[in-house]
Amino acid sequence: MTRPSPELLLSKYEIRREVQNIMGKYTLHFCIMQEYELMKYWSARDDVSLAINDGWFVGQEAVASYYDNRKLEIATASRLIKARFPKELGDKTEEECMGVGQIAYRPIDTPVIEVADDLKTAKGIWVCRGSYNKVLPSGPVSFWDWSYLAADFIEEDGEWKIWHLQDLFEVNVEQGLNLTDTPKEAPEDPAFAEMK
Repeated sequence: MTRPSPELLLSKYEIRREVQNIMGKYTLHFCIMQEYELMKYWSARDDVSLAINDGWFVGQEAVASYYDNRKLEIATASRLIKARFPKELGDKTEEECMGVGQIAYRPIDTPVIEVADDLKTAKGIWVCRGSYNKVLPSGPVSFWDWSYLAADFIEEDGEWKIWHLQDLFEVNVEQGLNLTDTPKEAPEDPAFAEMK
């Protein structure tokens, strides 16, 4: 077996660091409810894909549409929370309220990142154990989030970009319940009924 050259090892290390930074930025955007900004980390290729528990999005238009819909969901929830708490939020602008009452703390760890020998592609997987708050028709509800992020990356014009991404929950249960409990349907709060 031929040992890789020091130059190749250094290049792979630098790529691993870049890929790790992309995924760190990716999860930070969830925390501050700016998922709609994530397209800037994606490849311009037509064959990009995003897999989540609720669906599979293939192509630029489909992935961008997913993030556009998340922006609409976040904005709608923010508007409803602002209306529900006029004393606390009444003088805030729509932009200042974007994401209020919502959070997705999704720290990633246990990275396994492999870089192709031709230095043109890379892949990685991360474990995510966090929590998030989602506004439902019953109001804000907190959940445990144990998931995996698995991604393929490709170099474009000297920058590393996400090519394919799977963001899949393994455990997604309301906080305050045992992991095996069946969630109870909470009664709708008329102030949040629009979240249907």
